[in-house]
Amino acid sequence: MLHVYWPVTACLTLVLIVGVIMTILKYGPKLCKTRHYAYTREDEHYQPPREII
Repeated sequence: MLHVYWPVTACLTLVLIVGVIMTILKYGPKLCKTRHYAYTREDEHYQPPREII
């Protein structure tokens, strides 16, 4: 009986995964509180780059 439902299940899973990816791409910065710019020297969180020895 499962051989009848696997195409529907595969399509629904694909739609769900694509929907989650699109949601993360659209609302990711708000949900994860990430930034999309580099810190400048005036920012309070700025740390100068370390020297590689």
